[in-house]
Amino acid sequence: MPNKILNSSKYEAFHAQSRPLLAIPKKTNFTYHLIFDFLDRHLPNKKLKVLDIGCGVGPISFYLANQNHQITGIDIAQQAIKSANQTKRGLGIRNVKFMIGDISQMKLTNSYDLIILSEVIEHIVDDKLLLHQISKYLNKNGRFIITTPSTNAPLYKLGLLNDFDQRVGHLRRYSPSSLNKLIVESGFKTKVIKPSEGILRNYLFTLLLWSWPMKAIQKFSLLGNSVTLIDNILVKLLGESNYLVLAQKS
Repeated sequence: MPNKILNSSKYEAFHAQSRPLLAIPKKTNFTYHLIFDFLDRHLPNKKLKVLDIGCGVGPISFYLANQNHQITGIDIAQQAIKSANQTKRGLGIRNVKFMIGDISQMKLTNSYDLIILSEVIEHIVDDKLLLHQISKYLNKNGRFIITTPSTNAPLYKLGLLNDFDQRVGHLRRYSPSSLNKLIVESGFKTKVIKPSEGILRNYLFTLLLWSWPMKAIQKFSLLGNSVTLIDNILVKLLGESNYLVLAQKS
């Protein structure tokens, strides 16, 4: 049966050099603090069953597992899941499990309170099909969270991200209206669409990802905090490069 959802080859290559995490990411982690803050603001104060689709090596899964949620992480990249399981064993975390798989082909027996699609949906051949798929695994009033690139990104509008998008397998970008249309037509209610990530942070993560400035920012929290402060101002001045989205099953 042909895969209707995932454009997997470039994603598999991206994770070829994945390695285990040495510690659970902190809320202030420069790479993940935007989604960590969004999760903390919008998740109810109770234990949840969470499905993390496209979990990679598991940073979001481990962050939520550390808050006593029950986590299942799925990814198509074998090396990413291998690294995630090594982290699980190394850190002795029991309330998380990882599986290699394509959500369009899997038949999960559990249902979930929350499903996470972080930097995933833009890689999907049929994004509407994916949302119909995850609806089957959400409990009544269950929620999902998406993070995804914006058509409004200043670097994108300048034509500077075309090569990057092609290299990492981005099939499309989204606007608030296209996100809302996709969500509503898939049978969900849009709760929040938050503009996120300014031109500075976007430049670092697209054009300078493996550079020494990026490594320095990730290593030294004071430097990372300064970049974040400037970037938050640039979101308001020049526009967002990404969206954080919360939707609920109708």
